[in-house]
Amino acid sequence: MGAFNWIELSAVCPGCGADANVRAQTHMASSYDGDSTGRFHDRTYRLGETMAWFPPSDKRSASWCEAADPGHLPSIREACYSECLSCRAPLCVVLEFENRAIARVVTVAQESEWPNGYLR
Repeated sequence: MGAFNWIELSAVCPGCGADANVRAQTHMASSYDGDSTGRFHDRTYRLGETMAWFPPSDKRSASWCEAADPGHLPSIREACYSECLSCRAPLCVVLEFENRAIARVVTVAQESEWPNGYLR
């Protein structure tokens, strides 16, 4: 099992149709290693926030986006297993990242409708 972080966002749930809080699991900027603030794992972020990671002087710094879906580079995108916190529907959220910041939500879909071209 790999390290991961959580992204919390608001979206219209495709399962229940409500404006809801959604929790997405991302592997971006995730590592069982860390710094003085702790591991880069199991942290919660929101849209627009920059994720904690190694400083540019550390040789591991460039590896923050190794989980990016290669078919979508140079955009750094990842399809993430997600859940509606209202109805508990299993979802897929595609997120776009810029310089370790959660830049935008590309799409929110039911997990059964995982978008083509993204890794599972």
